[in-house]
This record gives sequence, structure tokens and C-alpha cells, in this order.
Amino acid sequence: MKDSNTKLFAGIDWASKTHMICVVDQDGAITVRFEIPNTGKTFTGLVKRLTKLGVDGVAIERCDGPLVEAMLDAQLRVVVITPRQVKGLRSRYSGSGAKSDVGDAYLLADVLRTDGHRLKALSQDSDATQVLRSLSRTRKQLIESRVGLVNQLRAHLERVFPGAIGLFSRLDNDVAIAFLRRYPTQHAAARLTQPRFAAFLRRIAYCGRTPVEELFARVHDAPAAGLNPTEADGHAVCVLALLRTIETTRREERDLQAEIIERLDAHADAHILTSLPKPATACAPPPCSPRSVTTAPASPTRNRWRPSPVSHPSPAPAAKCTPSGSGGPPTKNSATPSSTSPTTPDTPAPGPPRSTTTPSTAANDTPTPSASSPEPGSASFGAAGKTTPPTTQPNTEGR
Repeated sequence: MKDSNTKLFAGIDWASKTHMICVVDQDGAITVRFEIPNTGKTFTGLVKRLTKLGVDGVAIERCDGPLVEAMLDAQLRVVVITPRQVKGLRSRYSGSGAKSDVGDAYLLADVLRTDGHRLKALSQDSDATQVLRSLSRTRKQLIESRVGLVNQLRAHLERVFPGAIGLFSRLDNDVAIAFLRRYPTQHAAARLTQPRFAAFLRRIAYCGRTPVEELFARVHDAPAAGLNPTEADGHAVCVLALLRTIETTRREERDLQAEIIERLDAHADAHILTSLPKPATACAPPPCSPRSVTTAPASPTRNRWRPSPVSHPSPAPAAKCTPSGSGGPPTKNSATPSSTSPTTPDTPAPGPPRSTTTPSTAANDTPTPSASSPEPGSASFGAAGKTTPPTTQPNTEGR
């Protein structure tokens, strides 16, 4: 047990096989350091040991998982410091900034000691929210896998069928997949004529955004692949295998999307989840769906979504901006002076040029926590705490 006047802070460097734990006192001195394997029995022992030590908080790099749930069930204060923040903070403790399990465990504990007042503790989510988060995360991973498969298919077509690249809007839409399944290589499309190509496009219900003549010219005038029939047959097998995998991934995405929409409609916090702008677009359904689906977690505790006054001060007055699309300061004719301004159009007002463009209110919005980020206040370490919008685009099923 700790002394009544001593505060202890724990840091856990989470890994797939073992976890490194470091406990420091209020002066930053290491009190205890040990390592445990990634098993359920050791989680129970770890929670009991941390409870017996009487730690004032535990810092970890992830916001979910059996270990986090076990600590929350034991009423321990759990704070998330994201891997991006940890990466930016390593130079604070070592000149090289190298990663090590021992160093990261101490870093997490010490940052909780020095900046714990800026960090907000995790709160337990409802079962429905945890299921919704798991479904959304799995769908996001499927999207990333599909993007990788499409990139692999594009790289393969550059060698065996250059004319198919850019022929349609996307390589993974229904029209492109149907075309490549019929003509997987340039050798297979060698005898394709324009009337036959037009009949094939009508058969697969092509929308006709690009004229058939232009599409046929792209295929006919593309650089020759230079493969003999035997090589073309072998590469066709590879293209067809990639197409089947992409189709399976797309089908599972749609099934998960339908499951997410169904569970979101029945969720108690559906009105909160659908009001979050950025998370809602990260897992958006096709345009025909009734609403956008969010990946952010909900909580029965409504205060979880309210910004902390410590970590989010009042926004400063909006800065004057130039009109949208201009390459520099506005000219005399690009802005109309206000009726209350004492100046005339021929006498510019001192200071920065005025603009009639209303600043976007999005610049003053308070950031909203996402499913993979900690609570508000954790971004107080500078650039290391910024969140990044998803790089993969939602599936729109367009042709």
C-alpha cells in the first residue's frame, strides 16, 4: 500500500504478447516496474496489484480491449494517450526518440503525472455502443483491405491490360468488374469490336456517362501489353482471383453497413451519433441509404460529449480571410466596404484587407472525440495529438 501522502501513477505499454508496466511516484521516481503476458489471468492479477498499490490513474495507448475493460470494472481511472502522442513525446525523454517498451511505459506514467489534469478519464460504454463500434471498425478495415486489393489489381493491369485502367470511374464498381471478368487481359479483348462492345455495355446496364466510341478508343488505342497467349492466360487467372476477392470484400462491406444502420436506428444515442459531422462521414452509407452512420462511440453519460473548459478554452475571434478562390489579398473590386465603415472604396482601411466572405463556423467548432481517440483534452500536447481524417473514401457504388 502506498503512503497516504504519496501519489502513484501507472503506465502500461500495451503489446500483442506482453505488457510492460511502470509505476512512478509524484516526483517521477520509479516505484515498481514489471512485465506480464497477454492472458486473462494476468489481467486479474494486474488489476489487483494496481488496486493494492492505490494508483491515482493508469495511462495506456488504446481505449478498448479486455485489459481496459478489466481496469474500468475495478473502478480504476484510465486515461488514453494515443500512439501518435507517444511518438511526439519520446523526444521529451530521450534525444534519439527511439521506441522501447520500458521507455514508453515510463513515458505514459510520467505524462499522466505531469499532465493528468489535462486528460479526461475513460467511461464505460453500453453494450450496444461497444457492438456498434466493433462493427464500424471492422467495416473500416474491410474498406482499407479493398483499397489495397484495388491498388494491386491496378498494378497488375498496367502490365497485362493498360487499356482497362481509367476506362470506368472505378476499378471496383460493378461495370468495371463485369468488364474485367469478361476481358481480363488485352489478349482477351483483341477481337472486341465496337458494336459488340456497345452490346456488352447495354447488357451490364452501363449508365452511358462516357460515349461508347470513346471507351472503345481507349481500349483499342492503349499500348500493347506484349504478352504471348500462354502468358496472357496465366495473368488472366491472377486478375480473376483479385476480382473475386474484391467482390467478396464489397459484399461483406454492404452486409456490415446494413447491420450498422439497423443497430444505429435502435440505439438510445442515435440522435447524438448522427449529429457528429466528421465521424459520420467516416463510415457513411451509399447515397440511397436513409442516414449517415457514425463510427464514434456513444455513452450513457451525456457529459462525455461536452468539451472540458480546461482543455478547450473559448475560441479566439475569427480572423479575417480572403474570398474563396483568390490567390492573394482582394483588390478594390473584390470586396464591398461595409455601410458603417468610415472609409471609401478609394481609401483602403488600415490593417488587413476586409472580406465580405463569412468565415466558416467549422473553424470555431469544438473537436469531437472519435472511436479511436481519447477524450477531449488529450490533444494538449501539440501536433502529436491531432487527429487525422480517414484516408479511405466511403463506398458509393457509382458506375
